[in-house]
Amino acid sequence: MKWLERAGTVGAVVAQAAVTAIISLIAIRLAGGPGSALIVQAGALAVGALIAVGLAFNSWRPGPKGAAVLIGVCLALLFATLGDAGPGVHRWIAAGPIVLQPASIVLPFVVWALTVARTNWWAGALTGAFALVLAIQPDAASATALLLALVALAVVRGRVAAPDVTALLMALAAAVWSWTRADPLPAIAHVERVVPEAFAANPAVGMAAGSLLILLSLPFVVRAFAGGERAVAAGLAGLWIGLVAGNLFGNYPAPVVGYGASLVVGWLVSLGLVLSRPRPAPAPQWAIHPRER
Repeated sequence: MKWLERAGTVGAVVAQAAVTAIISLIAIRLAGGPGSALIVQAGALAVGALIAVGLAFNSWRPGPKGAAVLIGVCLALLFATLGDAGPGVHRWIAAGPIVLQPASIVLPFVVWALTVARTNWWAGALTGAFALVLAIQPDAASATALLLALVALAVVRGRVAAPDVTALLMALAAAVWSWTRADPLPAIAHVERVVPEAFAANPAVGMAAGSLLILLSLPFVVRAFAGGERAVAAGLAGLWIGLVAGNLFGNYPAPVVGYGASLVVGWLVSLGLVLSRPRPAPAPQWAIHPRER
């Protein structure tokens, strides 16, 4: 299993991120993406990289109450999308000239909060509500990603508490419901169809883009098998397998490889979270008392 250890090193993860970033920009251009899309994508890569570095050096871990608060904040950001007056689809909020998809950015934090702290009823209920909002939007890719993350977490933990079961069942219902809802948005060449469009323009770039799309979850899968915080790695692996599956089986953006600032930031955030290490417990201090005479 030495190749797993090598593939899970920080250098290997950074190399994959760098290659993916370069191929992404080339594929978007070949698929007909405008210059403004390349600028936004490059900016998202830079911002996401800075956040990832900060998270990689972060040793803080929330307790059960802190995890519930973090999920609640993520849920509030997701609720903000429901005020968007789109054509039956509510997934985005405007941040100046840039439109962001909150689910893609905050989902890694939701999964991380569930994995590093023992789930309580508040965290389980808030996670279920998060899944419900994803179905209302509708966002079948994100709903499926959350479901697979919860399944992976349950498999790693072995024993599943009642709050986890509640969240899992609500996520399952949300994923099924969201896939049955019609999505009126057409596919965009440099977003959803970036791989086939890039392949048509340049087969080598198209094959590279497709391969890198499939390999987006590799750092998390490797970490889940190679040791460390297996729950965090497994949960994030399930998350990105689900997001990639959304593009392969539905009309949803190709994560990172296609145009989309939110998914770029979300993937780099996930890399930062899986590379971070908790603060080691302090060694016990033994008091030595002089022998009484």
